[in-house]
Amino acid sequence: MVKKIKTQKKRFSPFVLFIVVVIILAAYILFRIISLTNLLSVTDVSTRGFTEVGIGINVTDESGVLYFVDECYQLSMIIERSQAISIENGINRIIGYRPYTHDLIKDTLEGLDAKVLMVKITELKDNTFFAKLFLVKGNLILSLDSRPSDAIAIAARADYKVPIYVNENLLENVGEKIC
Repeated sequence: MVKKIKTQKKRFSPFVLFIVVVIILAAYILFRIISLTNLLSVTDVSTRGFTEVGIGINVTDESGVLYFVDECYQLSMIIERSQAISIENGINRIIGYRPYTHDLIKDTLEGLDAKVLMVKITELKDNTFFAKLFLVKGNLILSLDSRPSDAIAIAARADYKVPIYVNENLLENVGEKIC
């Protein structure tokens, strides 16, 4: 005859269960705090000290010229010909037979349900312009360092108007007065 052995199910005591829940919540809160500290400050997203501009593009045989224009100033930037063509294609909604890098980035952003919030041309150092490309997904904002031409080429592909901002000091000190 086989004798059945009774086994007791081990149960977590309410205290142990409470400790496990507290540890999980603490880990989650810590993760959120770390994530939030990597987000931008309000001053990063602020457009104070920046002017919204319109853009123009001119493609030549050897290069391209990107223009940023506000009411009284125009800032010109010489860029690579391929970048100028990409910006022009984005503005004119021309899609090539195969996607270019900026098209791929646009498709990736759409797939992630992220949008381009704005582009800021921030400074000029050693004859090189610097920009930031701001992306938004839900209530999260990401700022990416970018070449101005890349940021503009990506923004030009959006199905909505992406504002372009230029540092006011940059416009006044490097730009040409047109009024």
